Amino acid sequence: MIDQNEIRETEFRNWIDQFEGKEPGYSIVELAKNPLTVVLGEARSGKTTELRMAAASLMDIGQKAFFLRIEDLNQGTGHHIEVLRNAIENETISIDEWLASQVDGIFLLDSVDEAKLVSSGDFRRAIGVFKNALSDHLNRIHLVVSCRVTEWRPKDDAVPLLELLPRLASAKDKDENSNESGFKLVQIIPLDKRRIEILAAHTGLEGPDPFIQAIRESDAFEYAERPGDVIGLIDLWQRESRLGTLSEIVEHNIRRKLKEEADIYDAVISEEKARMGAERLAAASILCKESSIRFSPLDQFTENTVQAIDPFDLLQDWKREEIRALLRRPVFDEATYGRVRFHTRSVREYLAAGWFRQRHTQGCSATNLAQVFFVKRCGRTAAIPGLKPIAAWLAPHQSDV
Repeated sequence: MIDQNEIRETEFRNWIDQFEGKEPGYSIVELAKNPLTVVLGEARSGKTTELRMAAASLMDIGQKAFFLRIEDLNQGTGHHIEVLRNAIENETISIDEWLASQVDGIFLLDSVDEAKLVSSGDFRRAIGVFKNALSDHLNRIHLVVSCRVTEWRPKDDAVPLLELLPRLASAKDKDENSNESGFKLVQIIPLDKRRIEILAAHTGLEGPDPFIQAIRESDAFEYAERPGDVIGLIDLWQRESRLGTLSEIVEHNIRRKLKEEADIYDAVISEEKARMGAERLAAASILCKESSIRFSPLDQFTENTVQAIDPFDLLQDWKREEIRALLRRPVFDEATYGRVRFHTRSVREYLAAGWFRQRHTQGCSATNLAQVFFVKRCGRTAAIPGLKPIAAWLAPHQSDV
């Protein structure tokens, strides 16, 4: 299981480095020196782009680097080496040229979660193709592999990767997060303000300063922590010439994230159904005072004693694959012990307010809704503290509540 305490300590060290004017974290180019590195990240955190650009950077400094998508190793037929040739993107040096050499090669494999989308066995089969294609050269490869945090299964996914590297054969008996094993596990951290500015400029946005100032004035930096989020805000800025109110930013953020996965994968659920499910989970999370949501059914859950909302119980009218499709949407982040949570607290509160608004539209009286949010104490009406944010999001739409 991923050590979340270690991740939080790393984030704290990165914050200290930034405060002292140092460059925080690692680059993929640095990590490629390890025999095996697994890069974890949330949805839309830029994993694919990081690996693809790292391959180009490594080639620029004279390394032999190859980028490919793991799932493409299952698409071809014929000899394994031919399948590998076809899977590699934009070869500057051919795989045959590297095979004929004696130098190390760096293979950047993206991404474990998409390779397992149909079946977990597809990932193992793809790695088997890779292993057979390079069977005589495994002692001189370095691997950098990407995966979503929620989809990484250390015991199931690390083993086939370690089997690719003879010099790490003994690592299977060690902690998969241990540096002693030659296996480095890292996670992409949120963008800081300086990197948001760099990304905005890189996208070709003319004069990014007004855009950054608009984010600052809207207090919307938490909606710009991932590259995909920043690009979404830039799209809004270019279309509207403004970011709008915080409510408009949150609504745009949610709609984009609920739609994005349907564009990437075969749409298991519609955007409308995803919205309804997200609102129901948000309301349950608020009312039960539990921010974590179980990602896998209870019978597959390794830590039964850990508290979490069970979506498989809450959404009983949904199919299991529909629930998993919902929880893969970028509106959710990883938590710990096989759980997810809403990306930000304000997104959870906004969606919960949407669920209450639907209840009012469907006939729940204003009086009954008011009883949920307010109590009388000493002859005075007071808002329940934990529900104040939901009431605030609801108020502009429900003046009679």
